[in-house]
Amino acid sequence: MNTLTIDGVEHKINDDVANLVLMISRERDDLKGEMSASEALFGFMGWLTSRPEVTPELSAKHDASIAAQLIEQFCNENKLTPPRDKWTTNLIHPSGECSG
Repeated sequence: MNTLTIDGVEHKINDDVANLVLMISRERDDLKGEMSASEALFGFMGWLTSRPEVTPELSAKHDASIAAQLIEQFCNENKLTPPRDKWTTNLIHPSGECSG
């Protein structure tokens, strides 16, 4: 038997319940802290596409420095760590045109 303390009261629980409580607490802990890369990308695009301001065109033909400024603003607001040195060595760009 294990013991679980809730609001200062100890409750006896079996191993199955103890394992379930541990699993749930780990899942909650996983949701705290820094976002995953995919969560940050989806969050950034959600923010970008819901802003009242229109984002200028972004392509190789345009000055895309606004993109870096927006990313920096999003990262700062969400307390994301800055890119690591040589982060681009792990980067793979999708090929082809966006059909959107």
